[in-house]
Amino acid sequence: MQEHRRDVIRKLVHMTMGLFALLLRYLTPWQAALCALAALAHNVWLLPRLWGRYLYRSDEQTPGRVPIGIIAYPLSVLLLILVFGSYPYVVAAAWAMMAFGDGLAGLMGPWVGQIRWPWHSKKTVEGSLAYVGGAFLGSWALLLWTTGGRVPPGLPLRDEAAFFLWVPLAVSLLTAGLEALDLRLNDNLTIPLSAGALLYIAYHVPWDDLAWTPSVAQVLLGLGLNWIIGGTAWSLGWVSPSGFWSGWVIGVVTFLTGGWRAYLLLLALFVGGSLATRWARDVKAARGLAESPRDWRSAVAKAGLPALLAVWWALAPTGHRTWIAAGLVAAYAAGLMDTVASEVGKGFGGPAFLWWAGRSVPVGTPGAVSLVGTAAGLAAGAGLVGLGAGLWGLPVAWVPWMIVAVAVANFLESFLGHTLRSRGLATAYELNAVLVVLAAVLAMGAVRP
Repeated sequence: MQEHRRDVIRKLVHMTMGLFALLLRYLTPWQAALCALAALAHNVWLLPRLWGRYLYRSDEQTPGRVPIGIIAYPLSVLLLILVFGSYPYVVAAAWAMMAFGDGLAGLMGPWVGQIRWPWHSKKTVEGSLAYVGGAFLGSWALLLWTTGGRVPPGLPLRDEAAFFLWVPLAVSLLTAGLEALDLRLNDNLTIPLSAGALLYIAYHVPWDDLAWTPSVAQVLLGLGLNWIIGGTAWSLGWVSPSGFWSGWVIGVVTFLTGGWRAYLLLLALFVGGSLATRWARDVKAARGLAESPRDWRSAVAKAGLPALLAVWWALAPTGHRTWIAAGLVAAYAAGLMDTVASEVGKGFGGPAFLWWAGRSVPVGTPGAVSLVGTAAGLAAGAGLVGLGAGLWGLPVAWVPWMIVAVAVANFLESFLGHTLRSRGLATAYELNAVLVVLAAVLAMGAVRP
């Protein structure tokens, strides 16, 4: 009974904190960021000493440790503000989906939930429906509040019904699916950041005047080409059956939206990563470090976001396309750098260490890097950036910034890989997805016109 009461209090606080999004109508981005930073500092240092015991679950009462969800909530709001601060309605709506959608799902799911999703025994259909209701109503209300009931000027999407109703409803449904997945990454990070990205993309697409119209011949070519390439990879043992089917879908989407340029980068990621995985396979197998054939999780983690960026590129106004292409190229390059660095490091067998601690660790330790592996991965990533910049005609001045973004994203993923995976807070595939997101965001932020 006490545990249930604590969960109810925690969820009510979770939802109540969403009301602070009302301030976004009055605060500048930097003022809002400082408030989020203050909330983060409060949750890390003051909350455990004051009233944390009323919010923490019984398994979270370890002295000196703060539950990840308590940290992730203000951190995600801070990241939303830093990335989308010029669009307070995006921050407010994404915050609402975390606060009211996830909060209501946490309250209603255990209370009335009877039908459980087959892939996650702790998630229920009723909880997901509660999520959609809370996320949609909360985001709708905060969109009206932060915009004064008018579509902001300068957006390609001008229709009020689409802006206030259909887009938040669609994003609520999509993030409800994300909330129902069996992920180790905390919902307080995955939901608001995904919602913010989807809202931003949807609001910057001219839905009434789409230029993307693939022909029947293109569709047939995309279906057949990916079937042949995926089938060959399957026959060679490079991918599992689930890797074939997921890769086929991602390849078709990438080909039809991003065209041959995006598809060449996808092939470079897949072929380059596969060759690096196969290199010195006997040595890796003897050390217990050989990778199994890539499955759907690997395909979605490293090629899923670039496919989404290719869709956005195809739908976006012409003036945004070069900028989006920079993020797409960086995402592919980060994935290739990660695979090559990891596989060469494991196959070469040189010293491995944790770069932030300067401490040597056994080869294969999550988050560990090696000099040889890092050099090989950086060379592969930089090469893919150069290839992508040439294919897409990106400004030469952007290339160094994109390479830096790819390298920084990989080093950050290395740190997160050690700190989160060692505590069971994320899987390697989830961190791979975080890697490509970081690379795309950093690159697009660095080169934004």
